[in-house]
Amino acid sequence: MAVDDLYRMNMCLSGPSGPFTFSLHYRQISGTNDEESGDLAIGVWQADHLPELLLMLSNEIACEEITWTPEEGVNEIPGLLSFGTQNGGIASPPIPLNVCAIISQLTDAPNSNANGRLFLSGITESMMDDGTLSAAGVILVQDFADTLTDTVDVVSGIGQEYTPVVVSRMLNGAPRVPRVLFNVTSATAKIQLRQQRRRVTQKRGLTP
Repeated sequence: MAVDDLYRMNMCLSGPSGPFTFSLHYRQISGTNDEESGDLAIGVWQADHLPELLLMLSNEIACEEITWTPEEGVNEIPGLLSFGTQNGGIASPPIPLNVCAIISQLTDAPNSNANGRLFLSGITESMMDDGTLSAAGVILVQDFADTLTDTVDVVSGIGQEYTPVVVSRMLNGAPRVPRVLFNVTSATAKIQLRQQRRRVTQKRGLTP
């Protein structure tokens, strides 16, 4: 219920072919929580991250809801923010939603096995150049990536602070028990695009 607890932030979106999400993880590094903690954290995340996210998405992609869910042993009320519909800022249809821009999340782990990758749907043909992100497209995705090392700092209430992490659940092909959290130190937009198989209408940020 306090320091070192793990939370999953889901950004819920929809496009021409249906709903999808991506996820990020955060570890609490200060403060104690109450029934409003999740909602307050979401409000901070929305203010600090959503503007840059919208600028890289097609205007046919709608950001609709953010959830903040406690994981693994914490006993708190999940946060939920439904803010109507906010559409992306690029007036062009999206490419197929299973073709994603990639953000690489580098961590303070001793090797690259614990780095993360975030798959982002909703980019447009206008952001591409011969099958990869154009220079302008990379800038748009990187502007959002630059926000992903920021802490979620709730200055009101009890003053909780959360830092972005990658959750390492596997080591050398075997389950890692307990799981280990590594701090995200940088995030980089990749020029290459990747296809991701849809599972239960969700897109998830991947961690090892």
